[in-house]
Amino acid sequence: MPEFFVLLLMQVTIFSSVTALILIAVKQIFKCRIHPFIGAVLWVILLARLLCPIYPESKISIYNFIPVGRNIMFSLTNDIGDELDEKKEELLTENNPYVVKRDTDLVQDLEEIPQKNRRDALTVGEYFTDFVSESNSTADKRTRADQINLAILVLYLSGIAAALTGSLLVYIRAKKRALRTSEPCENRAMLALYEETAEQLGFAKGKHPLLRCGESPMVIGCRSPQIVCRDDLDPREMRMVFAHELIHCKYLDNPILLFSTCVACLFWFNPLIWVVRNILREDLEVLCDERSLTYCQIPHTEYALMLCRSCAYSELVLGAGCHMSASGRRLKNRLRTISTGKNRKFLPKAASVLLCAAIVMVCLTNPIVSQNSDYSAYIENYAELTGGDERAMHLSQQETVSSYLSQMAAVLKDWYGENCAHSIGNGSLERFKRLCAAWNIPKEILTNIQMLRTDEPLTVKNCALLNACMTVMLESEIADGTETVLLPRVITEQDLQSVLDHLTETEANALLKCYNRGVAGADVSFDAFYSEAMMELICSRINDSWAENKFTGFYHVLNLKGKDLSSFNTAFRDLFAALRMDSVYVCDPTITSVEKEKLAQILGCAYAGQQEDVYYLKKTEDGCSFEIAERLMKRGGFTPEQMLVGYAKIGEAPEFDIYRGCRLAVVRTDEPVIIGAVRTEIADAVRYMYSLGLIDAENGTIDLTQRLSCGQGIAYVYRMAAAIIPIT
Repeated sequence: MPEFFVLLLMQVTIFSSVTALILIAVKQIFKCRIHPFIGAVLWVILLARLLCPIYPESKISIYNFIPVGRNIMFSLTNDIGDELDEKKEELLTENNPYVVKRDTDLVQDLEEIPQKNRRDALTVGEYFTDFVSESNSTADKRTRADQINLAILVLYLSGIAAALTGSLLVYIRAKKRALRTSEPCENRAMLALYEETAEQLGFAKGKHPLLRCGESPMVIGCRSPQIVCRDDLDPREMRMVFAHELIHCKYLDNPILLFSTCVACLFWFNPLIWVVRNILREDLEVLCDERSLTYCQIPHTEYALMLCRSCAYSELVLGAGCHMSASGRRLKNRLRTISTGKNRKFLPKAASVLLCAAIVMVCLTNPIVSQNSDYSAYIENYAELTGGDERAMHLSQQETVSSYLSQMAAVLKDWYGENCAHSIGNGSLERFKRLCAAWNIPKEILTNIQMLRTDEPLTVKNCALLNACMTVMLESEIADGTETVLLPRVITEQDLQSVLDHLTETEANALLKCYNRGVAGADVSFDAFYSEAMMELICSRINDSWAENKFTGFYHVLNLKGKDLSSFNTAFRDLFAALRMDSVYVCDPTITSVEKEKLAQILGCAYAGQQEDVYYLKKTEDGCSFEIAERLMKRGGFTPEQMLVGYAKIGEAPEFDIYRGCRLAVVRTDEPVIIGAVRTEIADAVRYMYSLGLIDAENGTIDLTQRLSCGQGIAYVYRMAAAIIPIT
């Protein structure tokens, strides 16, 4: 799959380059104030960014401010592969009043589900193809883009092979040259001093690297390292050289440099990675100097003089591994680090930890690209409606008051006509404010509306205030002969039959799936045991065979015929005796809370009331969504007036929320909601939104300051439009 790997390579390159620039900037700002160990460890952050592209999304990620990076991340998670397309289909949730999954037999009779527009991934192939061949068909462009992406991958892999080969040849050549210009040490005094220094640094006797005599101090090799040292140095200076090179071996600095070279070869095309590799070599030298001074208690001035004399004597041996001598800027940096002696002032430990933590939080997190994923269905429909940029909506992190009003006006205009959109100001905030002043809006709400700004973020509170005002304004649209259709919780047999007479057989069967006919004494609830007759009734009302097997699987038949009931407790014994049951279905006592919740959900589909001539709405959707059932009720000519008359006949008393004279019936929830210390009018507006399912409460509390993303805003637009205006 070339496009995926090209996208991944682009993402790693961009994010790692930004991370490298940040680390280089930090090191330049603090310079010698950062402890050498911290300075070397910082590069682990870059290594993690290079080798692992998967990190949690975060608002504080630095990559949120890099548009091309966010676009690539969005493409990686949304535009690649059939599995992701299937995942998008699953986002059409059951609580979506605009895009609903419909029975296949009803698609020809009900409105079509809007089709999705798949966006091409933002790879180099797509960019290049669009630039050179705008007139080609989409299929040709896609084929050419795949070819270009494949060519890029081939070029990339070829570059890796060439870089690794070149680096390996340079390393082998440098190693051979170092071995050729040196020879094993045979000076006993020098060997004795070397073994003493190695033992002081913790090397076991006979386990230290082989000592050789040569021109420049260095470590040769990685697997079996050898140390080269000049034999014309005085013992004190020779001890410092031994300590430095042995510490390189002890902390595996040569293998670290070799690994960094391999990583640089993987990203051979990125010059920043090669720059970082050279800085890492420098940092390891500085860190080795620090360790040498600490372990061997060498005077700082003597160590600095030794470095200067070594630099004057020989040039740096490139490509042979870690080495002592340095020139120019590198020597200056090392001398600056050690020249202040014991009075060196590094950053405090706490400050260093905070610095590393801050870099990790901004660099080892990914930009937020999934915050709107749950609202993909709404975004795609709105993009198709307005011709807007779907990708930009997905990536937008914030909804504003102005954009929310514009989106509401566009949806109302498309669904219900120009007059509906005009009644709320056609998306203009200033016009909306003027219209609000002309209506009977509560004073506290009106005051808050007048204070809104065009670019103000859309919060839960602002959204509730806007929706409260729009409900009042759209009252005229509802009152002008348009009927609000509701799905009745209970309906008489006569009323339901009058609806079914106006529907096709397929539509009638679909509507009947939402209702159960009442049977006297059959008000089903979740119990620990059922009689045989009740279990048969429940099973007859569960349409799905899997659900039926799931439910009955947790109940065991207990045969009571001829059994001594004295072993049961008094309550059960009296009940069994009174009902004269021969057998009973007993729930498994080991059932978990999760399984209980699932069984209760299945039982909701088998719900029935007390009256035989009444149809009761199931508590759970079972074969037909409630949204489709509501549309079928409308098609069958069912009106709110008929529903109220039916309730009166049956003796039911459903709760309604008549908001500011608007004929809108909303079933209230019993869940307590704490909104906070706000005025009554605003609290009512928020509770109204909560009752419509537009906002959720966490632990019974609603956060009024919570900012809504673009996807949330568009979803609220569709849900609000479906709630306050009847569907025609």
